[in-house]
Amino acid sequence: MKTSFKKVILILTLFITTALLSSCATYVPFMAPGFTGEKLSKGGLAIFPVLVADGSQSIPGVQGYVRAAGGNLVIALHEGQPSLKVISPAQVSASLTSHNLVADFAKLKQDYAITGIIDINLAKKILKPLRVQYFMLPSVEALFAPGKSTARAQMSGKIYDINSAEMVFE
Repeated sequence: MKTSFKKVILILTLFITTALLSSCATYVPFMAPGFTGEKLSKGGLAIFPVLVADGSQSIPGVQGYVRAAGGNLVIALHEGQPSLKVISPAQVSASLTSHNLVADFAKLKQDYAITGIIDINLAKKILKPLRVQYFMLPSVEALFAPGKSTARAQMSGKIYDINSAEMVFE
């Protein structure tokens, strides 16, 4: 495994487990056999807008955190592997709007919230204008405010290969 890919995996793992440091939970990342940094760099990664779990939508400040989380993830990935083509959540949102795909994304999000399964055909339709092979679906599961000026989030995220419909990282 190349050093830069190790950095990307470390960044993803740290990002997804931000709040787990304050709890007793342990996270063990899943990576599909054959998934490599070279494949990720070659295929590119689109990060969908960060989803908010049903129970966390009413937490004050969660929407602001969600917007910042997507941007912070992009910055961290670029620092870990500068050659990686990363499409930010803001760019994905702009593409959804300009290609009239907002309703499709809403359906994908709603179906995923109910079933936990990605409709890969709908995802392909959404991602076609972005020309990437991989996409990440990050979500905020919980937001904790241990102090008055700080907050920690429990996040999860999965990376899918759009061609094989396989989850390659969690």
